[in-house]
Amino acid sequence: MNSVAHLLIQEFTLAPGDEWTSQVANWWFLHISAGESYWLGPEKARSLSAGEALIIAPAVSAVIRASQLTETTIKGFTFVPEDLLGLLTLAERNSFETELATNSEPVRFLPPAHPVTRQLSALLPAPPGCDALRQRAQALAIVAAAFDSKAPLPQPSAGLGTSARQRFRQLVSEMPEVELIHSTPAELARLCRCSTSYFGRLFREHFGTRVRAMQDDLRLLRACQLLRATESEVAVIAQGCGFANTQTLNLLFKARFGVWPSSWRQQQQVTGRPNGNHGAALPASAGPAKRGTAKTLFVTDS
Repeated sequence: MNSVAHLLIQEFTLAPGDEWTSQVANWWFLHISAGESYWLGPEKARSLSAGEALIIAPAVSAVIRASQLTETTIKGFTFVPEDLLGLLTLAERNSFETELATNSEPVRFLPPAHPVTRQLSALLPAPPGCDALRQRAQALAIVAAAFDSKAPLPQPSAGLGTSARQRFRQLVSEMPEVELIHSTPAELARLCRCSTSYFGRLFREHFGTRVRAMQDDLRLLRACQLLRATESEVAVIAQGCGFANTQTLNLLFKARFGVWPSSWRQQQQVTGRPNGNHGAALPASAGPAKRGTAKTLFVTDS
């Protein structure tokens, strides 16, 4: 199960007394399908009964031990927000990052009657060789349901009578984050119908960082995805990610990860995608993070 791919449902069985340990820095959505077991993670140790579900935050040292008397069957999937670049809006990305930074609930234990638990229970692992697109869509729907109460509320239509602050909130709640990569601060300010300097102040107030800093984070995130998934030249990737030139990508990449993009790609080809682990992290940009928390964007190392 430690090697489960993003949003791919898998099922495994623990023999009596065996343990499952999370060794990846992803979100975990797990359902105890059968048997009795015990939670031995950072939260207080407790028993787990068949029918319960768990949502485990990234980097939590999670341990589930099967009872000495029975086997335990568990099914679930991992969720990596960074692999959804282009699907999430800026506000949704910020919601996940804030949830991770505050870590208010490192583990959520859901009873059998919880709607998310029932949805997890109904999922079945895809047959071998199946593309499982529909299954991944169902898993993503479960993620959305789990975080629905914490998602930003819809903003009123940005009509003529709304303030710049209201227009800003609507903009970031609707704009796909990938659009930020290819927009200048001046273009974003025009969409918000305010000055560039005022837009910058609103952005920093809302996200705890500068527009340019978040753009660099998202561009590096996209560059890592393309380096790993394609054979495109670094120059082509730099252009596609919105960097001014290849040298800018190289310098920012080396500053963040300690290696040049081409060397990073070679490392991925050698190591593959081990355990879905996250590797290098994009450090918080300059300036205080929102609500005093340190925002970090994670990039898969595989």
